[in-house]
Amino acid sequence: MRSLELSESLQREIRRWKAAVDPDDVGLFARRLQWEGLDEDDLESLLMPASSRGEASPEWKRELDDLCAACRAAASRPFSPKGRSDSLEIAFSFLLQPIVDRTVDRLREECPELFIGSTSKTVEIAAVSLLRRLSEVCGRAFAEDFAETRPVGKTLVLRLGAPPPGGHSGTAIYEAWCRRHLENGLQRLLERFPPLGRLMVVVCGQWRQNAANLLRRLQADRDVLEERFGIFRNAPLTGIDWELSDPHRGGQRVALLVFGDATAPFRVLYKPKDMRMEARFQDVVAEVGRWLGDPSWRGFDVVCRGADYGYAAFVEGRPCADAAERSAFYRNAGRLLALLHLLGATDAHCANLIAAGPLLHLIDAETLFQSRSSPDRESGMAEGPHLLGRMGESVLRCGFLPVWTLVGGDKAAIDISAMGAKSPAGSVPVPGWLHINTDDMVWAEVSRQPDHPPSLPVPFGTSNPLAGHVGDIEAGFDEVYRLAMREPHRKRLLAAVRAFDGVSHRLVLRATRVYALLQDAALAPEALSDANSRAFILEKLARRCLLDSQKGPLWNVFQAELRDMENLDIPYFEHGLGGD
Repeated sequence: MRSLELSESLQREIRRWKAAVDPDDVGLFARRLQWEGLDEDDLESLLMPASSRGEASPEWKRELDDLCAACRAAASRPFSPKGRSDSLEIAFSFLLQPIVDRTVDRLREECPELFIGSTSKTVEIAAVSLLRRLSEVCGRAFAEDFAETRPVGKTLVLRLGAPPPGGHSGTAIYEAWCRRHLENGLQRLLERFPPLGRLMVVVCGQWRQNAANLLRRLQADRDVLEERFGIFRNAPLTGIDWELSDPHRGGQRVALLVFGDATAPFRVLYKPKDMRMEARFQDVVAEVGRWLGDPSWRGFDVVCRGADYGYAAFVEGRPCADAAERSAFYRNAGRLLALLHLLGATDAHCANLIAAGPLLHLIDAETLFQSRSSPDRESGMAEGPHLLGRMGESVLRCGFLPVWTLVGGDKAAIDISAMGAKSPAGSVPVPGWLHINTDDMVWAEVSRQPDHPPSLPVPFGTSNPLAGHVGDIEAGFDEVYRLAMREPHRKRLLAAVRAFDGVSHRLVLRATRVYALLQDAALAPEALSDANSRAFILEKLARRCLLDSQKGPLWNVFQAELRDMENLDIPYFEHGLGGD
């Protein structure tokens, strides 16, 4: 009878896997198994719980047990919603704080030198980012369980945006729920949402590694920061914003570092990646500045520290002061567009550029020198796919000029280009928390004001003035493009391009929003109900490579994507320029 149950369960899981990989039943699932070298005997070991097969606990389970013990030890601590102001707006901070504290203790055990003097305070600042990340990963699942402390109808009403009864939310129910789960070391939550245990260990391990790298590098680089960015050696680190980029390669993210006091802060960006591409690009910007002899055109400082990390000046955005400055801005925008086109750039969307008075800065130059499709030029045809191919190679390819992108299930058309984006007209509904860390906390639809596109030279709420400055853009583009064709500028530009040889650049093989949507779906409560549910969501990435009749390079891409996504990263592919 037990064997029959297992067989039925296994068949159900196989059907779920097939639906994720091959929803139209065209043979992709069979190809998936064949290319992985799997047979029916392998499927049971892959798809059925390890406990049912009598396997030993994985390595991460010991770390999870340590975190759960820290939760039990903290169960009787005082509940102080007026305590740490930096964590009050982080969902389930009372429940997650013991995990953060234990992770900081682990970092202290592994790297005691980081807890000497003022650096100890820096670790405390950095720990808030860990609390926020744990809340992002666990929050919606916890909310599903927490909602059971209320009548279903009340939760529904709260999700619809109704105010709490009496207009005020208490915390007694929330505190009791948190204590109950702390006392059992999160056991009930982890039994209900099994994938969460490993993910919590992944998040904590990534934070320890990345925080240690950042703090060690800061200690070693204070002289460089003072020399290049004017940050006094004794200026304390008073803030870290670690949410400026997607997580890549082990949870690494760009961080905005703030030094000194609030009245006169120093800001610099820390980027845990090869910064040579960005530094070389700023060299080219400086070279073009020498051609132009125009003080309104300049770049910003970038410092490379080996091939693993570096720093970039913080670019403070500001709208143009008057019509003359706005005209200069659009002329400089045209100049920058010419340069990006010459260097084969893509991904020049509004979030990657910052308007600063008459200047427009590209703040992330990792997608220069992207390969291009080549239509058949020998045919002499000027219409149909050949024309479209040439448009794909044209200046439109940068993503800098207005272009519509279709997003969402309803294929809504939006423009995220640097020049075509619009300042938001009002609030929009987005998923978020209501009545955070109270008895009435729910994950619901909240109204939020979208960010103003940083590439626009006008204040928030002002209409995009691009239509009145087409001539300025054309003039700037024409100026730089023609200069680049002349000697000696052409020779100098070629020399600057050759300096990129061997430098790593990013290959965007799939739209980042695809990864982000799948990661979001894979952290929904229903996806965390068992390991397979989460895995099958990520398996949707296999469809593209399985369309090929033979196993090719895209199969290796998918394998790498899957490893990264399982560990909460957005996949990141690099390639050394000048290589194959």
